[in-house]
Amino acid sequence: MATTSKAVKISATPPKRHKTLPIQSTVSYIPGYPQKLFIYRLEASKYWWVRYFAAGKTLRKSTKTENKALASLLPSSCFYDVGHK
Repeated sequence: MATTSKAVKISATPPKRHKTLPIQSTVSYIPGYPQKLFIYRLEASKYWWVRYFAAGKTLRKSTKTENKALASLLPSSCFYDVGHK
């Protein structure tokens, strides 16, 4: 009885991340706020996004700006909108 072996294809490149996941190198925490509030970029968008956690939920919102300095000012309003003071 002859045995056959199947070749296992090993990829040299890692699997592609989904375009709606934060680009890790762009994650920026906002000074003076908890680390549960941060801005980041997505592959699927030209804008900066803000992510924060409140009441056990992950909330995401576009800053609608391509300017990182301006985007870093906007998350504070999101933080206060959800009842953190």
